[in-house]
Amino acid sequence: MPRRNFWFIAAAALLSLACYRAGNHNAYGRYFADVMNKIDRLYVEPVDNEKLFDSAIAGMLQDLDEHSRFFPPEDVQGFMALIEQHYGGVGIEVTADPATRRLTVISTIVGSPAYAADIQAGDQILKVDGADTLGMDLEDVTRRIRGPLGEPVLLTLARAGQGKPLDVSVTRADVKVDTVRGDTRNPDDSWNFHLAGHPDIAYLRITSFGDQTADELRQALDSLPPENLKGLILDLRFNPGGLLSEAIDVCSQFIAPGQTVVTTRDRDKNVLVESRSHKPVWSTEVPMVVLVNSESASASEIVSACLQDYKRAAICGQRSYGKGTVQQIFNVEGNKSILKLTTATYWRPSNKNIDRHKDAKETDEWGVMPDAELKVELTKDQTEKMLKNRAARDVARRAQSAAAETAKAAHHAPAEVAPYVDPQLQRALEYLQKPR
Repeated sequence: MPRRNFWFIAAAALLSLACYRAGNHNAYGRYFADVMNKIDRLYVEPVDNEKLFDSAIAGMLQDLDEHSRFFPPEDVQGFMALIEQHYGGVGIEVTADPATRRLTVISTIVGSPAYAADIQAGDQILKVDGADTLGMDLEDVTRRIRGPLGEPVLLTLARAGQGKPLDVSVTRADVKVDTVRGDTRNPDDSWNFHLAGHPDIAYLRITSFGDQTADELRQALDSLPPENLKGLILDLRFNPGGLLSEAIDVCSQFIAPGQTVVTTRDRDKNVLVESRSHKPVWSTEVPMVVLVNSESASASEIVSACLQDYKRAAICGQRSYGKGTVQQIFNVEGNKSILKLTTATYWRPSNKNIDRHKDAKETDEWGVMPDAELKVELTKDQTEKMLKNRAARDVARRAQSAAAETAKAAHHAPAEVAPYVDPQLQRALEYLQKPR
């Protein structure tokens, strides 16, 4: 008998024994072990026991809530990269092009191997190490590009103005992903944290809450003396959340120490943890507007709710997502896989609910609502235009310049970004400019 089959059957037997000793209320555990054992012995075709077990765990989570999830070994690296803000890769941001069914480079990450190799915005990825990417999904291509540090990966690219595909060998490195960004880039491709055309208005955009977000925010705020500002816009739109500790640290920059930021409660609504703000504080006086939309979730809702409850910031945009649940991370299968399980809920300083239950109505209390005068709903078309414009403004100048030179050499005029006004950002600016 193969060694891994032996361990599988042994695990099933131990599970059955444990469930038997636990009593009849755990009878389903015995049934589970029995079914797994029968599939392993009797199914008409050979089965991969590890994949079967992974599928069984994923199935158990399917009926719980949308945030509880199982990550098998092949998905662990991508999950941890989101939390730790770095990964072994080349440093490109990509999107799927529905017309060509290829992945297209949106931008390179400044300082990354791709940035050094002059990979440009608009490049289409045709092959990865010789494997054609046509029809591959985003996760599959990303998994092929990422890999062990120091090892090369060969990208075959299609570039506008080039007659034939380009082969670019890039050596993987530890790529750090910035989560705190500005409105525009400086000539050296660093972020400018002043709103374009408004040097007295600061603009900080947090894309997620990773383990370096608060440090990045402090560094950005250090470059913004409060006495030189008439206002600050904190953009949390499309921010899916992240680490609670980072959300608390972000709030601590703007409210007095010792204030309740959020409480964590168990299934019976008992308070498990009351998290409070702490030093250092950047400013409690500079007027603030926080931008949120329907994709602002979890930690971004904790921050916006806290600042709203203390009247530290006005909230502009659209109602947030309504993810007020706590997920604990457990290592399983000998630390090869990860179980992300919902174990508690978050509550605002005002003791109001954040979480949108699966049966919740629009009239129920959940999420973060914009202030009445700052509610700005966007249509799907408006949102797509806003994202497209934002992506164009995020492109590193070096790549942008190189793309323009390529187009010029090919006797094509470089594409111009159409003038665009972000309705939600504009309303936030108007609010900050009002006499007080």
